[in-house]
Amino acid sequence: MKLAILVLAAGLATAPHAVLAQAPKPKAAPSAPAAPALEPAAVEALKRLGEHLLTLQSFEITSVIAFDYVLDNNQKIQIGGTVRHRVRRPDRLRIDLATDVLDRVFQYDGKTLTVIAPKESYYAQVDAKPTIKETLAWAAQNFGVEMPLADLFDWGTPDAPHSRVREGFRVGKASIGGVECDHWAFRGPGHDWEIWIRTGDAPLPLKLSIVNTSDPARPRYEAILTWTEKADVADDVFVHAPAADAKRIEFQPVAPTRGPAAPAPKGPATKGTPK
Repeated sequence: MKLAILVLAAGLATAPHAVLAQAPKPKAAPSAPAAPALEPAAVEALKRLGEHLLTLQSFEITSVIAFDYVLDNNQKIQIGGTVRHRVRRPDRLRIDLATDVLDRVFQYDGKTLTVIAPKESYYAQVDAKPTIKETLAWAAQNFGVEMPLADLFDWGTPDAPHSRVREGFRVGKASIGGVECDHWAFRGPGHDWEIWIRTGDAPLPLKLSIVNTSDPARPRYEAILTWTEKADVADDVFVHAPAADAKRIEFQPVAPTRGPAAPAPKGPATKGTPK
């Protein structure tokens, strides 16, 4: 069939104009109806996810992460690591981040936020806001402190990421760690992102993938999550007890930003050279 089409095209290319004018015009194939840019089922899946997350009062998440670090020449270097979240709503949070290039610990005890660099033996501490959600947003806005998976605490609230989604559809079924999931894909300003949500009556995100489309290098952040939905976390986990040789430094405010909040969870992919 392809050969016949090529021969016909070659013949028409050398035919006189009159022959071309008399050649029958192919009928246009009927176009299929366009799929909706944002499927209602996709929005409903995110709403159900948010409603379930709000029911979790004390929980842990262990994540295996990988993200692209973008060098000044736009080459992408993949960095791997793990993150452990320990949470007691509404005002207790600890995050332990360990990657190939740095380690950080974030502790919030309802009164203060502490960020620790254990290998460098320094920490910064500041009075915080009354809740986890408020503290995460305030730290990002005022000090540029972006904590891993911070957007999880927006689900089920008016600030949920689905409020900024422009396109979304169901990709299909998938399995994450042997658990059946529904795979969804979304687009919003500056980000393409995917989420794998556990099927059933207790929907939880088991995998996230986010691409920063505002960066020409299109860096990607991925996380595979393992949940403990009812965790017994002791009070001292959230309280910072500095080591004897630890040095305290101060948080440095960042310049105020304008415009809406980021449309999807941010991965720590930036320009520069890994230290």
